[in-house]
Amino acid sequence: MVAANDGMVHAFDASTGAELFAYVPAQVLPDMYKLADPSYNHQYFADGSITIETVEAKSGATTTSKIIAVGSLGLGRPGLYALDVTDIDNPTILWEIKESDLLSGHTCAGGKTCSDLGNFYSAPAIKKMADGKWWVIFGNGYNSDLGSLASKSGNGVVYLVDALKGTGTGSNAAIKLDTKYGFGKDPRDLAVDAST
Repeated sequence: MVAANDGMVHAFDASTGAELFAYVPAQVLPDMYKLADPSYNHQYFADGSITIETVEAKSGATTTSKIIAVGSLGLGRPGLYALDVTDIDNPTILWEIKESDLLSGHTCAGGKTCSDLGNFYSAPAIKKMADGKWWVIFGNGYNSDLGSLASKSGNGVVYLVDALKGTGTGSNAAIKLDTKYGFGKDPRDLAVDAST
């Protein structure tokens, strides 16, 4: 799988080179029309790294294996997505996360709650933790102090989200680990590869 920065994430058959499917993350869809404009000036859409992992999905007493692909939008937007590619002929979207889904306790202009999520290129890690759940782990990335929802803290942040459900509330809420290191004039955005 590859994010080709044409607004799509493409999956290819490794032995034949044939395209198996293409996926357009919802966040880039509103701007894709610009690609057909004869006076188009380059912009980023979806160009982040993708991690593929086999995880365990539990439903009651039954456990099944699923192959999931998790990728970031890179410089295109602050965000990431997860696809279930267990049946490569019928992939499904598990979840998508945008900047507003990871609002933090920081306050920005106008008293709004802000996000620490920026543009990250590093490959998200997909790991089974001691609680038995599979989690996606990633740093907040570059430019986390820019944009209308951005926290101005400049702190380096690590996020954990449920690999199969994304983020929500209660036990499905994202976990945010704030390093408390960094500041607005010298941001310490985490852009290291979380899989190492």
